This record gives sequence, C-alpha cells and structure tokens, in this order.
Amino acid sequence: MRTLIIVILIGVFGLCYFEMTFAEITIEGESVHVETDAYAVQFDKGVITHIHNKLTDATYTIGESKQGLSGMLNWERRNISTRRATLESTTLIDPVHAVLLFRHADTEIRLFISIDRATDDMLINIEGKSNTPGVMGMQWGAGYLDTDNLSLISPIHGGRIIDPTNPIDFHIHAYPSSSWEAQLVIMQSEHGGFFVRNTDNTFQFKHFIFDRKDNGSHLQFVTLNQSPFDTHTSAKSDLWRFNTYHGDWRVPARLYRDWMEQTFDARRLSDIDWLEDISLFVGSARSRIGLTNTALLDRLAELVDPTRTVVMLKRWANGGEWWSEEHHDPAPDYFPKPEMGRFIEAAHQHGFRVIPWIPLLGFSPSHPLYPHFRQYQIRDTRTGVVIEPVPHPHPEFHPLTTMNPASSEFRNLIVQRLKAVWEEYGVDGFFLDANHFVMNDGNGLIDGLNMGQGMDLLHRELAEAMPGIIFGGERLHEASFARVSLAQRPPLGVKLQPHPISSFLFAPFAHAISTAPRNPDRAPDFHQQHTRYEEIWGVMPTLNIWDVWQLGEEYVEAHKILLAARTWQQPDFYAVTGDVNQDGQVNVLDLILVASSFGEQPPSNPQADTNKDGVVNLLDLVFVAESLSQNAAAPAQLAFIESIPPSAKEVIAAHRALNELQAIPNKTPRIQIAIELLRHYLAIADQKVQETKLLPNYPNPFNPDTWIPYQLSEGSRVTVKIYDIRGHLVRTIDVGHKPVGYYLTRERAIYWDGRNKSGEPVSSGVYFYTLNIDTDTQTRRMVIVK
Repeated sequence: MRTLIIVILIGVFGLCYFEMTFAEITIEGESVHVETDAYAVQFDKGVITHIHNKLTDATYTIGESKQGLSGMLNWERRNISTRRATLESTTLIDPVHAVLLFRHADTEIRLFISIDRATDDMLINIEGKSNTPGVMGMQWGAGYLDTDNLSLISPIHGGRIIDPTNPIDFHIHAYPSSSWEAQLVIMQSEHGGFFVRNTDNTFQFKHFIFDRKDNGSHLQFVTLNQSPFDTHTSAKSDLWRFNTYHGDWRVPARLYRDWMEQTFDARRLSDIDWLEDISLFVGSARSRIGLTNTALLDRLAELVDPTRTVVMLKRWANGGEWWSEEHHDPAPDYFPKPEMGRFIEAAHQHGFRVIPWIPLLGFSPSHPLYPHFRQYQIRDTRTGVVIEPVPHPHPEFHPLTTMNPASSEFRNLIVQRLKAVWEEYGVDGFFLDANHFVMNDGNGLIDGLNMGQGMDLLHRELAEAMPGIIFGGERLHEASFARVSLAQRPPLGVKLQPHPISSFLFAPFAHAISTAPRNPDRAPDFHQQHTRYEEIWGVMPTLNIWDVWQLGEEYVEAHKILLAARTWQQPDFYAVTGDVNQDGQVNVLDLILVASSFGEQPPSNPQADTNKDGVVNLLDLVFVAESLSQNAAAPAQLAFIESIPPSAKEVIAAHRALNELQAIPNKTPRIQIAIELLRHYLAIADQKVQETKLLPNYPNPFNPDTWIPYQLSEGSRVTVKIYDIRGHLVRTIDVGHKPVGYYLTRERAIYWDGRNKSGEPVSSGVYFYTLNIDTDTQTRRMVIVK
C-alpha cells in the first residue's frame, strides 16, 4: 500500500498538497501526457485535448479536439498557432519537465510543460520569437471542453457564472481590470472540476477567452507584451498553473485568496478598528451632498446608526488661484470650500465617517501644470495616439484628461494634495473615482512601471502618507484591492448570471457597495434584477440623497434603502420570522434545524414547524429560506458559517436541505442565497473534520444493499473489508485515495450491494465491516435479513 504524506491542507472541501507517489510526463509522437495522483491531461500539437479528474473520476473533454489555439499573437493579425506550425522536437528533460519546439516560417515557439512536486500543479509556459515585428503576446489553450456538464466560474464583472443555459457563446476578459478581477478561472462540474490560475504579482496584461461551440468549447489564456507592440519580436507568457479538485468552487477560490492576500500584503477590514462595522454608504445621485445642509445629517442620524455609516462628499473643492466658476473640475488641486470644515465637524459629532470624492487620475486641461504632465497622459494601446477626454453632455461639466499613475511625478502630486486635506480637515478617507481603470498604455513603461503597477503603488503611497485612512473606489481588482476598503460593484451590464466568487475573494479586504440604483417605482424590473445581483454579491445598502425631504417615507427609493440599512445595522429592528433557534436572525443554522426534523409528526423541535401545519417538510424549509435575513449573503454571514463547529448529524441535514432546495424549479433569489449558504456550510464542514470515524451503515438491517458512511480528519487511501461471523473475508472494496471530509450521504458513502467477491448474493446473518486507512482501522457490525 502506498503511503500518502500530508504536507499542507488548503481549501474547504479537502484540497490537499501531497508528497506525490506518482507524477510523470510522457511523450508519444506529437502528444504529451501529464499524470499525477490528481489528474491525467493530454496535449496534442501544443493544445490540451483531454482532462480527467482522478479525484472525482470525471472527464471534462469530449471527442477528438481540433479546437483551442496555442501560439503567438501579432498585432497585424498574422497569428501563428502550434497547430499550423511544425513540431520540430520534443525534449523530456526529466520525468516531470518537457519542452516542445515548434517552427513556422521565421517564427519559433517553445512550450514548457512541467509538474510542481510541491503543489501537484501542472505548470504551463509558452514563449516565442520571430523576425517579424509586432508581436503582441503568447497564448495557450484547451479544447473540446464538455460545457454541457461544466460551468465557468470566475471573478469577472463582480463575479459571474457561465453555465450551459447562458445564451452568450463568446467572452473575452482582460486583466487587471473589472472585466477580470483576479487571475483565476474555475470549471465546475457536479462533484469537482479543474482550475487555471496565474501567480504573477507584477500586473502583466492578460486575457482569457471562452468560446462555446456546438460540439464543445475551448479556453484560451493570453499574456500580452507591454504596448507599443510594433517593435516587439518576441514574447513570453507568465507561468500558468493547472490542477483539479474535489468539492465545490470554494476549494480553488480559497487557495487563490490565501495566495492573493499574502502576495499583495492586503489590508483586511479588521486592521482598522471602525471599518469592519460599517454597514451603510451614503452618496449622492447628483453633484454633491450640500455642504451647508447639516440638517440632513441631523435627520439621517435619527434614522440610522451614524457610527456604522460612511458619507461621501462630491464637489467639495476649489482649484486655488487659477480656478474659476468656469472650471468646475480643479483636478489635481483640491482646496476645500470654506463650509467643508463645518460639515465635517457636524458629521463627526454625530459619529459619521466622511470621505470626499476625487477623480483619481483626472487632470484638468486648463490647469497650469497640464502642459508638463501631458507626457503622462494615456495613449491608445494599438495606435499610441493620446486619448483625449470625451466632452461631457452637460456643458457645466468640463472633461478631464487621464494620467498614468506609473509616473512618480504624478503620484507625488496626488499624495501631496490629498495629504494636505487630510491633515487640515481630518477626513476619514477618500473615494477614488475610476481607480479601477488600468490599461496597456501606449506610452510603454513609465519610470519602469506599467499602469497596473503604478495604480497599486499609488494606493500604497497614499496609505503610507496618511496612516489609518481608508479608500473607496469604483469596482475592484488585484491592482487596487490591497488598500481599497469600500468598492462599488459593477452595474448589471454584462448578460451573465451573478456569482459570489468575487465576494468570496475580496470580502476580507473590502466592503461591497452599490452603484446608484434606479427608483424602484420608475424601473421596477431593473430594480428587481439589481437587487437580486446585490443579494448574491453581499452588497451593503447605498443611500443616494442630497436633501432632507428625501428621508421621508414618501420618497420611495430612499425609504426602501433605509429599511434595508436598518436590518443590517439593527438585526432586531423587526420581528424575526423563521428564526428556528431563536438567535435573533434567520441564517443557515435555521435551515439545518428544519432539515434535521424532516418527517417528524409531531416535530421534536416545535420551532422547526414554521408554518404550524403539524409536520416538518419542504414547505417549512422554503419558509425559512424566504425569511433569510437581508444581509444573509454578506461577508459577515460567510464568516459566521466558518465559525460554526459542524457535526455529522448537521452535515447530513444540510445535505438534505440542499437537495430539497435545488430540486425546486423557478427558484427565487432568497432560495438561491439559501443554496449558496448551505454549499458554503458543507464546504467549511469538510475542512473541519476533527476525528476519523467509521459510522453505522444504513439501512441496518438491510436487504439487499447498504451504504457505509465515514469521516476522515486527514486525507488517506480508504479500503473497506467485509467479514462474515466466522471471520472469513467476504468482500474488499477499494475506494482509493480520499481527501479530508465527511462521506455520509449516498452520493459519497461507500456502497455495498450485498454480494461477495465472486458477485454472488450473501446469505442472511451478521457481518462485520472494517474501515482501513493509512493510520487506523475501525470495525462495526451489520445485519442482512432476507
């Protein structure tokens, strides 16, 4: 028996790193086979054509692939793929390192494939050179994915899922940007999946492309050169990592989040004492909240908890001596108007936190320093032409140019201006408008930095100059998240279904806040869809007001948001229905308690019979799901789930509740949230198994078959041996290696069909079953009655 030594345990469904017993790359003609204990992958002509997950015994590709491209990209679209090129040589450097050399005319492409023995990851790197200039970058791909049984989950546009029902067949997403917020793509199947990630920490520009065809789909992963492209004759991709997993999407997401936090030294919400408790963001749908209107603050303080509320100010600054009323955007100069001090003082007396709004990268063309700083104005990626601002439709707003924060001169100017405001007025932070904007600037590197590196450095320099200050911003991605604490999630826009993956990745570091929602009475369909997205993303309420009259009940939009804010800030503000365990809120524990009492008549726990019809069933489960607290999907609730000590009984009940809710057609948003909460609970529960244990089989007595549940506190090879009452071996069931977790339900427990090793039914009587793992053996008794 091969012994597996656990080195590191990461993930929520038992993703483990092993000192591998098997890892090998073999080459057969133009095919490369990569195999470990976790997966078997095949490359043909430089493209992945076969993926098998050995942890779940699932294959994610179909047929003979002629899809997917690997090769070189040229900005004049003279692209060279490995399929068109000649495979000139294959070199197996050692059992886990291979190099493939392709040639086509004056182009040479090398594909490097290896296995990281520390993590079990397959590593993919591709580089090329050509005598023809204009090389944009390198890409590699996987083809003929079985997307009838796979869903793509990725932190794109706030977190989205592309499942078999999605009508859009082609997607391209750019990093670093809100289009692709983190370098992770997950392909999720029923019991697991595979994922691709990149561990580049320099914000090199990348794309991933998903293209669905009638008979399969393909993925492409692109690493781009720094613009301008016209002089490049070579390119090299960053190192991509591939692996498979067992469980749900949180397994690879947790792995990536841990890497992301450590690599970028991200500041957690808990690092600033007051920030973690913020639960309402007050902005303005118009130009500003009136600086002289302190009565608005007085009234707002009566309706919400000021100590948990952030107020954003707009149009609070003049531009110094050069500024006039004809220039409404003084950027990058910020000289507060006289009444700002009084407003901030009044806000702080109530306990509000105040953050002025600024256009972070904006520069007024009429500013005296503009002629000098124009050299840092962004340029088009392909043409290199300076990008001039588009005139605003309202003449009172003057357009601003956009500067590249890679310029140390520009960063120093911004830090100097904002620090002066912070020191004089004691603001709690700044809202940095358009801080998500990063592009492959046609200027090339500035001061040795690309625009993503400049954006990351600007946030860090601002935080260092003003200790304890916080930043809000538009959207979020890796080049900004390390120091941004309040991040607007994107508007609906992209026609993809929302998914909580981005919230899972970024929730420890940033509160999700809303973009301005439309009046629910004027645009009810939009409002309903917007609300559904934000519930899935765990977005805190955002109130857009500019005068006191909007805080009355007759102003529908503000009134509904205030009601939502109260449920976040005061969980006991309303009588709680569906609260089975009477803890003051409706959450995943209530769902589990209901499922634990299923079928009981009368129920042992009367509170589980939520609709008081005398029996606990699906109707009670739906009642609890529809009564979930307003902030049920918020990061705090996910953290609460992680703090719950699970038991085998509760895990079984959670599985039952999940199966019942998943079977409901036309699910409401609250039921969708309940499903996500239960999945999260089960994922965390699998991580927290404290004891390896063999559990009673069910049914028992049985005829003709039974299931044998067990739980593992560490990954191990699992075998069950069944003996008759005389001690003779009747049957051996070799389950293979299983990661840490609960194996309790019929989908996961060990199945015995009541037959011996010859396939014959065994006779009635007493039998013993023994669980054999690497470090332990446990035995129980069972009975067959015929």
